[in-house]
Amino acid sequence: AFPLICHSMEKTDIKAAIVYLVYSIFGATLVLIGIVFLSGLVEEMAFVLGGSLSHLIMQENKTLLLVITIVMIIGFGCKAGMFPLHAWLPVAHPAAPAPFSALLSALITKAGVLGIIRVVYYIIGVQHLQGTWVQTVWMSLALITVFMGSMLAFGEPDLKRRLAFSSNSQISYILFGLSVMTTGGLMAALLQLYYHAFAKTILFLCAGALIELTGGHKVKEFRGCGRHLPVIMFCFTVASLSLIGIPPLGGFISKWHLIT
Repeated sequence: AFPLICHSMEKTDIKAAIVYLVYSIFGATLVLIGIVFLSGLVEEMAFVLGGSLSHLIMQENKTLLLVITIVMIIGFGCKAGMFPLHAWLPVAHPAAPAPFSALLSALITKAGVLGIIRVVYYIIGVQHLQGTWVQTVWMSLALITVFMGSMLAFGEPDLKRRLAFSSNSQISYILFGLSVMTTGGLMAALLQLYYHAFAKTILFLCAGALIELTGGHKVKEFRGCGRHLPVIMFCFTVASLSLIGIPPLGGFISKWHLIT
């Protein structure tokens, strides 16, 4: 990701790539710390649906394991753009070329989501985390990011930065669904993962086409593009409606399950 963000070698793009790298390494370090402590408590950290930790190990080391879990969630949450380690996303997106912005939002951030699923659902086990302060903190951070990302996107004049803030918010819907720690919440989160990936890929590719064809970057500079570039704006509109959650588009299905 680093060389793709700074591929133009402009000074601002190099700074953006360094910001991304610092956040990425810090998040990975938190995860690694958690892995080191976990490896000292269990013989094998296998991925077992329902968790690989025995009830006895959890009871004997409950406080330590809860701290390890929240540290790893925050570490992987950094990869996913969750508050408080979210600031790299709106910095990296404007610097990256549009095709890579699509990958960055649709796929690379989802690696953090996958990491959290593996830790919570396959190593620790939700039965050990439900009702604990870890669930409360995780759910609170996810919801803070949902509202914060939407509000920052609302006030952002740069199109790609606006879409980046939107990614902060939309990916945190996934994390919120996971934090509920139920079968329905997991299904809703996975649906949101797929539908957000499709919609945000379309949006970033359309944004790249608009920037390339008009030379503008600010939202106000694209006024009237619907008449001159109808196909691009039609695709942009449909993907936006899906992201909002308008039926019968995919975003409605995932958000309906989240509400349920």
